[in-house]
Amino acid sequence: MARLIGENGMFVTWGGSAGPKSDDMAKTIHETLAKAFPHTVAWICHPQAYGTSWLTFAGSFSPIEPLKLTSSAIDAYIDRNVSGDLKLYDGITHMHMFNLPKDVRRKL
Repeated sequence: MARLIGENGMFVTWGGSAGPKSDDMAKTIHETLAKAFPHTVAWICHPQAYGTSWLTFAGSFSPIEPLKLTSSAIDAYIDRNVSGDLKLYDGITHMHMFNLPKDVRRKL
């Protein structure tokens, strides 16, 4: 997959649930991505339909720095570029997504 992605491209994949029963799978996915790409990032979200938190991973040849953006910068971007109200995402949500809980960080 890494050969197909350009210099500024990004590969994004589901990483499993953030619960204790999927630790090994999430760790394997994360480690595999880190072998293929010099820059990786993980984030967590809680889809209402599933009742648990899910991990997503991204890998790239360029730096991925989602926490360089402030909560207010995310909100300003949304205000400029999205018509209507987003129900599940804003600047505070963005900060939560990319600040993984301690137990999840340790396992990855």
